[in-house]
Amino acid sequence: TSSTSTSTSTTTTTTTTTSSTSSSTSTTSVSTTTTTSATTTTTSTTTSQTTTSVTTVTTTTSTTTTTTAPYCTTRVTFDDIPGQLATTGVVPNGYNNLNWTNVWYVNASTEPTSGYQYDVTSPPFVGTNPGGATVEITSANGTSFAFDSMVVTSAWRDNLYWVIYGYRNGVNTVAGGFYMQVINQTIISCGTCTNLDTLYFVVSGGTPHPGLAQTGYEFAFDDLCNGTNPNKKLPGLEPQWILGNLRSTGVISGRVVLYEALAELKAKFVLSRIDHVQHVLADRHTYDIAETTARNFGVLFPTGLIALRGNEWKRHARFILPMLKRAKVLPYLNTIVTCTDRFIDEKLTRRNGEIHMDLVEQSQRLLLSIIGFIAFDYDLETTSTSGTFDLRDAFNDFVRIGNQFILISGIPLWLGKLILRMSSQYQRALRTMKHYVTNMINEEKTRQQEATSSIRPINLIASLVSAVQLESSEGVPSLTPNEVFDEVSLLVLGDVLDSLIYVDCVTKELLRFAPIATIISRKATRDDIIDGIEVKKDDTILIAVQSLHFDPRYWKIDPSKFIPERFLHEDKNPPHCVYKPFGGGHRACAGQDLAFFELKTIITPLMQRVTFVDPGNEANNSGGMIQRITCYPKHLAIRVYVDRDHMVV
Repeated sequence: TSSTSTSTSTTTTTTTTTSSTSSSTSTTSVSTTTTTSATTTTTSTTTSQTTTSVTTVTTTTSTTTTTTAPYCTTRVTFDDIPGQLATTGVVPNGYNNLNWTNVWYVNASTEPTSGYQYDVTSPPFVGTNPGGATVEITSANGTSFAFDSMVVTSAWRDNLYWVIYGYRNGVNTVAGGFYMQVINQTIISCGTCTNLDTLYFVVSGGTPHPGLAQTGYEFAFDDLCNGTNPNKKLPGLEPQWILGNLRSTGVISGRVVLYEALAELKAKFVLSRIDHVQHVLADRHTYDIAETTARNFGVLFPTGLIALRGNEWKRHARFILPMLKRAKVLPYLNTIVTCTDRFIDEKLTRRNGEIHMDLVEQSQRLLLSIIGFIAFDYDLETTSTSGTFDLRDAFNDFVRIGNQFILISGIPLWLGKLILRMSSQYQRALRTMKHYVTNMINEEKTRQQEATSSIRPINLIASLVSAVQLESSEGVPSLTPNEVFDEVSLLVLGDVLDSLIYVDCVTKELLRFAPIATIISRKATRDDIIDGIEVKKDDTILIAVQSLHFDPRYWKIDPSKFIPERFLHEDKNPPHCVYKPFGGGHRACAGQDLAFFELKTIITPLMQRVTFVDPGNEANNSGGMIQRITCYPKHLAIRVYVDRDHMVV
C-alpha cells in the first residue's frame, strides 16, 4: 500500500511513502524501518520465528544521533582502545570483555567520502569489517552477554544486506537481517537477544553507491550496547533481619510445615506473558522438567518418561511418543464408546431423574475401565471370581495413593520412598499390577516368537513390547521389563470424530476453563535471561496456565465465561502458547492425543443420550475445583435424565 501526506512546521515540508512486504521462514522475525530527513521511505518485512525476534529501526540524520538502548550496561564506542592508533587498527581481544574477530577500528574523519562518516555517533572512531569479512564476537570470560543495539551504515554499497546470528552453546537462538545504505544511519535494536555467547554479522549483495572511490562490502558500526539492565529486578518481599524470608513462607505461623517451607524458599519465577512462555517452551536445551515433578513421579515410577531427563528421556520417548499418537489410538474408538454406553446404561439409567452427587467418582471408574481395556485388555468392572484382591482394586489403590503422594511438596526423596515401602495397600497394588504386566509381557514375547503369528497387538502393553522387541532385534538399546512396567503404570495414572465440530469446541472449552494442570513447571539447566531478569541454573519456572486461559489480553470473547462457540470463530486460533491444557515444548504430555480422543469420544454419547440439570437449592452444586495431579470439581450435584429413546431395557 502507498500513501502520501504533507505537513508544514516553520519552513519544513515532509513527504512520506510507505510500502509493506510479508514473507515466511522458520528462523527469524525481523521488522525494518527506514526514515530520511527530507523524503521518508518505510519498508516493513515480517517473517515468523520460533525462538526470538529482532527489531531494526533506521533513522537518517544530517548530524549525529544519540542511541538509547533498553538494557545498555556497556557501550562499545571504539574510542577508548588501549594503544589506539590515529587512523585505523585491529580491535584487540578482551576489549570490553569481548573477543573480536575480523573487526577493525577506523577514524571516520580519514574517510570523508564513505559511509563511515555517517555512522559516527561517538566520534571519532567506528568499528568495521575489513574486506567485507564476517564479524564474530564472543565472550572473553566465558559468561553470556546480551546484544541490545548499535548504529550502522554501509561503507560503500547501497542495499547491502546485513544478517545477525546469535548462538548459545552452539544453538542458534537469534537470526534476522535487513538492507543498509551508505548515507542512512541505522539503529539496530534487539531487546530479546539475550544470554548469548557468540554473535555473527554477515554481509552480502548491494550496489556501489555513486561517486565513491571503493565498492567493497565493509560496513561501519558504533555505540554497540551489550549487557543487561542492572536496575531491573523482580518484585518481592525483602528479607528480614536474621529470619530472612522464613517468616513469609508461613512456617513460623504454622500455616505450612517445615519441609513445605523449604521447598518454597527455592527461587521460582511465575510466567504469564506469552513472550516469556514462548521463550521457555522453545528452548529445550535450557529448560527441562522441574525437579519436584521429576522427583515425586520418580519415587512412584523411577524409570517412567516423566521422571527422566537427557539421553534416558530420549531413549524412552522413542518408544512411548509414537505409540500414543492419534493414528495409534483410533483403533480404540469402539472400546471407548462401548464403555461409555455401559456406564450410561448401568450407572445413570438406573437412577434416572435423580440427583447424582458422586459423578466424579463414577467418572473416575469409567476412565479406569477404559484404561483397563486399552492398556491391559481387562474388564475392571468384572469382579474377581476367586474373591481375592484383583487388578481393579489394585488400580483404584494405585491411583488414590499416587494422587496423594505426588502433590506432596518438598518431602525428601528418602522419606517418600520409606512412606511407600511402609504402605501395605500401595505395596499390594504394586505387586498385583507387576504380576499382571509381567505376564502380559511374557505372553506377548511368546506370541511374537511364533513365526506364523500375524495378529496385531491388542493393547498398549502389546504395542509397547512389540516396538521394544523390534528394536532389540536390530541391536538398538531398548527398554527393560521394569521400564516397560513403569511406562504402563504412568499411563494408568495420567491419562470418525473430526466431523463433530461442536463436540470438539466443547472439549477444548472444557480444557480451557478447567485445565488438567494449572501450572507447567520447568527447571533451568543453565543460566538464562528472560526480559532482562537473570535466571540461574536450577531455578524453577512456573508457567501459569490458568492465568493464560483467562487472560482477556489474549481472548476476544470474555474468557471468564464458558462459551464453546469461541473456538468456532473469534478464538478459533488463539495466540501461540496461550492455550496449553497439556503443557508445551518437548516435555508436553505424551498422552495428550489419547486423552483428548478419550474425552471427545466420551462426551459425544453423553451429549446425545443424557441431559444434565442443575438441581438448584436441592443440593450443593456451587462448583469450584480441587487440584490434585489433575483438576477435579469441588462441589458437584447434578440431576440426570437419560433419553428414553436410547434406554437399554
